[in-house]
This record gives sequence, C-alpha cells and structure tokens, in this order.
Amino acid sequence: MNIYSKITLITITAVLAGCMYIDRTTSEFQNNITLDDLQGMYNNYGESNKKSVENYLSDIIWPEDDALNHGTIDTIEIVKYDSKTLIVKAWSGQTVIKTSEFVEGGL
Repeated sequence: MNIYSKITLITITAVLAGCMYIDRTTSEFQNNITLDDLQGMYNNYGESNKKSVENYLSDIIWPEDDALNHGTIDTIEIVKYDSKTLIVKAWSGQTVIKTSEFVEGGL
C-alpha cells in the first residue's frame, strides 16, 4: 500500500469518527475507536457552509481517481474484512462502481 492509501485510511477514520455519535467523552472516543466502529453505509454527499461547494466522501477516500464521477455515487459502504483491513465500496443505485481495500499500517 502506498503513502496515499495510508493517508486515505487515516482520513476515512477521522472523517467517519467525526460523523458518529457515541455517549463518551471526546478523549475516550479517540482512544477507543476500532475498525468495527467504522463499518456501515454512509451517504456520499456532505453538507457545506458554502452553497457552491460540493463535498463528497468518495472524493476524500479516492482523491487521486480523476476518472471517478463522485456526483454519481450515492452511498459508501465500509466493511471490516479482518483485524487490519477495510473494504470500501462506492455504490451508484444498485451497482458497485469502485471497490478498494485499505490496510492499517500497510504500504
């Protein structure tokens, strides 16, 4: 796994952690987050303070993929594959249009 994959995995963790609610203090949450906590289905489109700016979770996950049309992605699915691996899928309707594997600590 290259450096971009590492950065992306860290970014995914940070972004999704910020979107989750757990009844804990911030410091407890940061120390106890696991890959299990990141599993789920997420809307691709995010809100922005600026009405002219479109925010897509897929653009954070795959920033280097110029061929990927982020606006056509409805949902991002994250599944824990094993103790260090996440499988991330981009869905457009009922069709998976991109799948990636992110390994914690991988190159």
